[in-house]
Amino acid sequence: MMKRISALVLLELLVACTVVSPLSDELKVSSGVPLEPARLVAFTTSEGFELAYRAYVPKAKPTAALVFYHGGVYGGADYQTLGHRLQQMGVATYMPDILGDGHGESEGGDAPEPERVLRNAKAFVAFVRTQHPDTAIAVGGHSSGVGLMLNVLDTMPKPLPLDGIVMIAPDFGHPADSKNEPNPTPVVDPDFRSFPSDGVSDDWFEDEPAVGFNYPDIVRGGDPKLFEGKASAMWKTVTPEEPRKALADIDVPIGIWLGEGDVEFDTAKVVQFVLDANPNAKLTVVEGVGDLTSMAETGQTVGNWLTALKP
Repeated sequence: MMKRISALVLLELLVACTVVSPLSDELKVSSGVPLEPARLVAFTTSEGFELAYRAYVPKAKPTAALVFYHGGVYGGADYQTLGHRLQQMGVATYMPDILGDGHGESEGGDAPEPERVLRNAKAFVAFVRTQHPDTAIAVGGHSSGVGLMLNVLDTMPKPLPLDGIVMIAPDFGHPADSKNEPNPTPVVDPDFRSFPSDGVSDDWFEDEPAVGFNYPDIVRGGDPKLFEGKASAMWKTVTPEEPRKALADIDVPIGIWLGEGDVEFDTAKVVQFVLDANPNAKLTVVEGVGDLTSMAETGQTVGNWLTALKP
């Protein structure tokens, strides 16, 4: 049974949270035709790797720009509602397929090495900065994409060369201890036997499967790019070793959006973890939604938050 936490309880415990109701008119399409993802574009890194990305860029000069990393069971194509909504609001939104995922180079669900994935992800942020040199730039992610983002931020100089951070249904990894327990139908099914134990070289395990994915029917849809799992090297890339410290080290505005009824994570635990690490973060709990729908429900408030950033 899905564990649910009322917004009232969250407010009593954590007064720093904002609670909003779902937006019934999140994105109106007059034709009634489902929104299509933006077309794929290739970005070649200095190391010669091709990264695939989708860009939702308004015709007028953007009020802000966002680089958004997808979660573990997704690719950049799965966020078209958010991308189109932010584009309508004047935010240029770039959604790359992480190296090793989606349509990027490398074998599906694996990566050549974590450091290369992080270098390429950071290079893509620099590329977006060249496209919008006088615009507020934010980096964001959904689910385990937040973990990747924290690892990318750890490689950047301080103060961060960014204007904001966006996190939607963040997965801070096992050190955060925020999973829903028990959860009879987890989306991510970890196989901890393939994670290196003390005194054993990571190299022994990098190509071994670390996690499998239990896809809900709603997201499976026969997509060949929905990989059955991730190898240890790739999972390490999206799992920060010290998420509390990583959050505490962020020196720019942070906006975080959580679904009240998230299946994978205990929303109250996530909120408490964030506020303990960085009390300046602005958290929004969206009533009545879980992880799979929180992206569609938060487009308006994410857009408002981004357009208020100053470069």
